[in-house]
Amino acid sequence: MITLPRQGRRAVAASLWLVSLLLGAPGGNAWAQTKTRTAPAKATPDPTGKPVDVCLGADFALVLDDRGTLWSWGGSLGNSDGQLGLGDDNELDFLAGTSGVFSHFAATRIASGFASVACGPKRAAALTPDGELWAWGQGLIGNGNAELLGAQHRPARIGKGFARVSLGEDFTLAIKTDGSLWAWGNNASGQLGDGTRQARALPVKIGDGYRRISAGYNHAAAIRDDGSLWTWGNNRVGQLGVGEPTAPGSDVPLRVGPGYAEVSVGAGYSVAVTAAGELMAWGSSRHGFGRGVEEDRSNTPVKIGDGFVNVVTDNSHALGLQRDGTVLEWGWRTQGERHLMPAPMGGDFKRIAVQDYGSAGIKNDQTLWLWGGRNWQRLADLGRYPDVFDRTEMFVHEPQRIAFPLAARKPPP
Repeated sequence: MITLPRQGRRAVAASLWLVSLLLGAPGGNAWAQTKTRTAPAKATPDPTGKPVDVCLGADFALVLDDRGTLWSWGGSLGNSDGQLGLGDDNELDFLAGTSGVFSHFAATRIASGFASVACGPKRAAALTPDGELWAWGQGLIGNGNAELLGAQHRPARIGKGFARVSLGEDFTLAIKTDGSLWAWGNNASGQLGDGTRQARALPVKIGDGYRRISAGYNHAAAIRDDGSLWTWGNNRVGQLGVGEPTAPGSDVPLRVGPGYAEVSVGAGYSVAVTAAGELMAWGSSRHGFGRGVEEDRSNTPVKIGDGFVNVVTDNSHALGLQRDGTVLEWGWRTQGERHLMPAPMGGDFKRIAVQDYGSAGIKNDQTLWLWGGRNWQRLADLGRYPDVFDRTEMFVHEPQRIAFPLAARKPPP
């Protein structure tokens, strides 16, 4: 047996890795391997990029800039699931600050060539401009990996022809450009909507004629081309919005009603915006339903407000975006603080995101803002920002501007 020096072994390993990357891994399924491709190219520094999309995970964040570059940072709870998409288990610090504006000093570019991004608690996905879907992180991401608790550390190509994607707790929904709805992942509560309780490692078609989707904790929702809203999955607390709760729920879509434009679902809670701008909510919420009642609940949609164009929710709180760019927040913000009624968080926003007590937004001037959070660990030196951070919970009380492009340097001492 020939033993190479360490440098030689590294060179051979690197060469083999490059060859495998260029040739693509062999596959046994036509869906995942219709066209072997490498991931979008590694990005080069681009100081002129501005944020256009943002999503949050349980302890990480992804930001897409207007040059198609995708940025990743976080992992304060550990990056063993590969949710940062960087090919390893390394964690990244979150934020550092100078002059009252926060700068990321450990954010890393995942790749370039993307058009949108979506996050789950421990997973992420991104779409290219031509509709290729890539995913990474924990579990059944759609590439044929049958390990529910497995991990994909780099973006893996799922398929082509996609227009939208939504990631739930451990399952995924996607709409293709032809309006067909597809689902994959865990299915113990019927959250895939395919009429079974069977987990799916590869996308399975649910139906046609869809334009909006939302994957939650163990239930899901979608809006069809005619504006009708449909829900499926767990219904233990009335989160499907179709009447009395039922423990088994439904493993096929059930019609809620007509006239909807946007929808978002979390854990036992659902919110939607009608075509007329009415904000509707249903299910159960221990943290503030949005109408001023603690431990609130409704088995059918109830009106919360008017003048909305979008809404997002997670397992604890929600954000609503109004026509004039005002963001309203309700629910549990962090331990000991919540809003039972929608409270204004600022104006001039055009995009919003939530996950696990954290919130983020992009304003019309393409500035990035972040607030809330239970897991924003390793933020800035708290001694410099006593009015911004709670020293115990690392909680950002009000929206704070995040310097962008993301600075790859630490602040001065």
